[in-house]
Amino acid sequence: MQREESYIGFYRRKKKVGSFAHQTQSSAVRSGEGGKFSKMFLWTGSRAAQGSQYERSVWTEESWCTVLNSSNIGDMTCTFSCGSDCYEVSKYPCLQVFVILNSSGEVYRLSHTEETLEINPECFYVPKCKKTCNMTVIESIAEHFKRHQQFPCFHDRERKQENVLLTRLYGPSTLFHSLFWPTCMAVGGTLIIAMVKLTQYLSLLCESISKIKR
Repeated sequence: MQREESYIGFYRRKKKVGSFAHQTQSSAVRSGEGGKFSKMFLWTGSRAAQGSQYERSVWTEESWCTVLNSSNIGDMTCTFSCGSDCYEVSKYPCLQVFVILNSSGEVYRLSHTEETLEINPECFYVPKCKKTCNMTVIESIAEHFKRHQQFPCFHDRERKQENVLLTRLYGPSTLFHSLFWPTCMAVGGTLIIAMVKLTQYLSLLCESISKIKR
């Protein structure tokens, strides 16, 4: 009688342990699925944003440019955050650079990137707005263009834009890298869920076999 009660108590404890393991695995599966959906959401948003920026970037043609002249045309105003609901106005020097497109002989303004062009098309480089601007950076850029008169640049195919770019942010390589890592994360999340599902299945299978043997 005592041996039978001991066996029943052992069986109940084992059943509770098996039930707890099953609940733990189920929680892991739910967490994995939640992580997968989050990653897929981020991946979709990243793809849409990068794809949109890539499509808007019309500076697809690479050529060579020659510096025509560069000069500081004065200070430009900008606004920066100084805290919660606090904004202050600052100034930065505007270095304007004109170049000749070697393939056509046409004159264009030079911008650093697409983002610089959106902020201020008149200036080659727009520093981060701060209380005081570091003039050394602007002076170094101006000196660089004096030493290096020719360099690769990007222009639009129809040549309707007034600016050419020194560096293209939203090119094919950038688009590839922006999609590669989110895709790897999504695939990794799927593999983790598949492994947890397989472990759960094997655990239930072993439990069923144990019950049959008893």
